[in-house]
Amino acid sequence: MNYQFETENLNSYEISPQLDLERRGMGDGYYFIEIARIVFRCKILGVLDGYLDINLKESIAVDSVDYENQMYLREEFEVQKKFVMARSFIEKVGYYDTQSDSFCSPDQFEFDLFRRSISFVETGKELDISLINLDQQKSLVYEIELESLSGKINALFDKFINFFGLIYDYNVYLEVKSELTNLFVSVVELADFYPLDETLASVKDYFTQILILFKFPKPKVVDFLDIIFAFKEDLKNYKSSMFVFSNNVIDKIRDIRSLRSYLVVVSRFSNFGDRYNFYALLEFFKFLIFYSKLERYDAIVAKKLADYNFENKFKTYLVCYLDSKRVMRLLSDGGRVAVTNEVNLIEKILEHSDLMDYNFVEELKEKVIGLKMAFHLHN
Repeated sequence: MNYQFETENLNSYEISPQLDLERRGMGDGYYFIEIARIVFRCKILGVLDGYLDINLKESIAVDSVDYENQMYLREEFEVQKKFVMARSFIEKVGYYDTQSDSFCSPDQFEFDLFRRSISFVETGKELDISLINLDQQKSLVYEIELESLSGKINALFDKFINFFGLIYDYNVYLEVKSELTNLFVSVVELADFYPLDETLASVKDYFTQILILFKFPKPKVVDFLDIIFAFKEDLKNYKSSMFVFSNNVIDKIRDIRSLRSYLVVVSRFSNFGDRYNFYALLEFFKFLIFYSKLERYDAIVAKKLADYNFENKFKTYLVCYLDSKRVMRLLSDGGRVAVTNEVNLIEKILEHSDLMDYNFVEELKEKVIGLKMAFHLHN
């Protein structure tokens, strides 16, 4: 049977006084049933010809409902509900042992649904889940979990720096997106345990925006930076209550801010750095002119890029166009005009005055001449 059970507090339907369901333990509009020792609460949708209409495939005759049994199952449901809530929290967040004044991670426990207990894996000590004060646990674990969350966020931010600081790499994108998704799930689960917490609501909101941004293989670094800079400003509002968490994340975002210009330049190259056609080559030409003048506008970023041997990427990019195997393949596919246009544009690029100081220019000029002669690529 395909059961669908109601587990949320929904508004009860209006009980007809003539049916007198209160006397059968269903006065709030719910019918309780036990299946495989687990108690489920089913919403009563109505009553027809003496049968309860509930979200089971089979209707239940009102006369067959026993008041004492319903009261017992109602109590059992509340006990099991408490167990499930406590288990969910401990299983995903952890448990703070007040006796030893220590925090235990979820992997240190085993759960027993029927005995309604958790046991410590290392010591074998068993704890009755009904004795756990969930509100107290949430309070004790809260700061520990937030501090742990700040560490996870900062580790992911390091991944973002790596991703945006590289020439585009799809495998790196997939890796970062996977870690972002996992962290987002953790944030959502934590926010569900603390629904009124403004800090977690803010984290959830901004990481939702980042997740949407990473829906696409080439997220824009400028949009990403705008999101996390706004996130930093909002975190300042919570510094007094969550000093450690907010400060940790704010410090990391400040580090990223110092790299803003650098990341924007690299990202601009990444926009065409994995494409090889005439239009991408035009973008490359514009970028080279921009890059050659960068030192005048931002000497610090220019130096960082120089230290990173960024010019080597220009040579690598152009060499891909001038690879003889690539040229032969395009010619065999009927792309003589496209190849000729690319080679002629590269020749013009190499003759541009802004590029005369690059070490690779003369070498690539010789490659251009060689290709033109070998494959008869003329204007």
